[in-house]
Amino acid sequence: MFMLTLDRYAKPFARAVLMVSLALATLRAAEIEVLPVGPYGQQLKGCSVARMAAYTVGPEAARDLKDHFQGMIGRDLPYGDYELVVVCGAARLSSRISVDRSHQLKVAAEYVGMMYEGDGPSLTITMDGPRSEERAAYWVELVGVYNGARYTAKISRETGAAEVRAPATGSYVALLLSSTGRECTAEVDLVQFTRHWTLHPLDCALDVDRYAHLVTKSDKLNGRQGGWYLEMQKEQELLERQLREAAEGDNAGGKR
Repeated sequence: MFMLTLDRYAKPFARAVLMVSLALATLRAAEIEVLPVGPYGQQLKGCSVARMAAYTVGPEAARDLKDHFQGMIGRDLPYGDYELVVVCGAARLSSRISVDRSHQLKVAAEYVGMMYEGDGPSLTITMDGPRSEERAAYWVELVGVYNGARYTAKISRETGAAEVRAPATGSYVALLLSSTGRECTAEVDLVQFTRHWTLHPLDCALDVDRYAHLVTKSDKLNGRQGGWYLEMQKEQELLERQLREAAEGDNAGGKR
C-alpha cells in the first residue's frame, strides 16, 4: 500500500520536474558572434543575417530571429538548433548551428560547388610504394577546416587507391590513417574538380593535380591571393559565365 502511494505521487512529480527543466532551457538565452568566411577562410565583408530560424515543427518553425542581430552579433537567442543564412554581396552562406552556451563564436563558410545526382564524380587518391605494415588497414580522411565537411575512404588492398566522393571547394586537412596509427598529414586547398592525387607514404609526400594546392606558409601570410588562387578564381568566373549564357540561350529558345 505504501509503495503504491509513492508510485502515485512519483510520476506527477517527475513530469513536473521535466516541464520545469524544459521551461528553464527555453528561457536560457545566448549571445553569438557570426564570422563569415570564404571557402579558404578569407573573412567576408559587408555581410548581414538574412535568416535565423529554428529547426523544429509547430509555431517556432516559422519564427525568424534575424532581428536579434546587430551586424554579426546576435543577442537574446534561445538555446536550440537553427538554420542560419548570411548574405555577403552575391555570396549566400547557409549552415545549421546549435546554440547551447551563453557566449559562442560561429563560423559560417561559403559553399562553392555543384550538386550532383547520386554519388557524382570522385577523387582518386593512390598510395605509391610500400606501406609501413602490409597487414594494416589504411584509409584517407579529408577534414574541412571551415566548411565542416568530412570525407573518408578506405584504401583498397588490390588497387592501392581510395575513391573519395568529390569534395566541395575549400580548405582541408588530408590524413593518411592506418589501424596502427596516423601516418601522414597535409594541408590542401582544392576546388571541386580535383580528381587525382598520389600519396608517397615513406616520406609523406603528396602530389596533387592542378585543381588542388598544397598550402604554404606564404599562402597564409598573403591571405591566399594570387598564384593558384587567382587562376582558380578566373576559371570559376568563366564557368559561371558559360552556365549563365547556356541558361539564357535555353530560355530564348523556349520563347520562340
